[in-house]
Amino acid sequence: DILEQVVETAPGFATAWFALATIREQMGNRAGALTAFGKARDADREDYHGARLHLARLGADEATPAMTGTYVKRLFDQHAPEFDEALVGRLGYRGPELLLNAVRAVAGDKYRLMLDLGCGTGLAGVAFRPYVDRLIGMDISSGMIEQARAKNVYDELVAADLLEFLRGKQEEKYDLVLAADVFVYCSDLAPIATASARAMKR
Repeated sequence: DILEQVVETAPGFATAWFALATIREQMGNRAGALTAFGKARDADREDYHGARLHLARLGADEATPAMTGTYVKRLFDQHAPEFDEALVGRLGYRGPELLLNAVRAVAGDKYRLMLDLGCGTGLAGVAFRPYVDRLIGMDISSGMIEQARAKNVYDELVAADLLEFLRGKQEEKYDLVLAADVFVYCSDLAPIATASARAMKR
């Protein structure tokens, strides 16, 4: 009741709309939750709280990309300290190992310059480091970058938007551009593939 009064008084208050949507959903009011999540999305185009993701989960707003860069950055900044333990310790994550085996089978064992897109805490960097002369990692989350820096396997780490970073690095010709578990957070892979191709050696 209090939140309904708040959003009536301040209809542009995205956080209040998001909280109201969450409570409505917990109470079984799906229609009311959809309305409130929609209001939260409309009040905050950067979608800090991830209202668009909840709309997609509930089967609404399918034409709209589910996650904004702002939401993804906040999410991973928040979970960076316990990320490795959750992924490797509890879920048995083996993505970097599987990618390394696949890459070595196709392209051999040595790379002069590698770019790790969405490097996260550096799990792929640890796996690939023995095969790379120079290793660059980038991630949208500065919290994840700090975790990767602590592993001491990257020659350079940058906190940046993936596509903006790639477009600004066209002069560097990478031997290998790796994307381990990052594309699921991107709504359109075509420009990323194009920018990656430009950034790589032929």
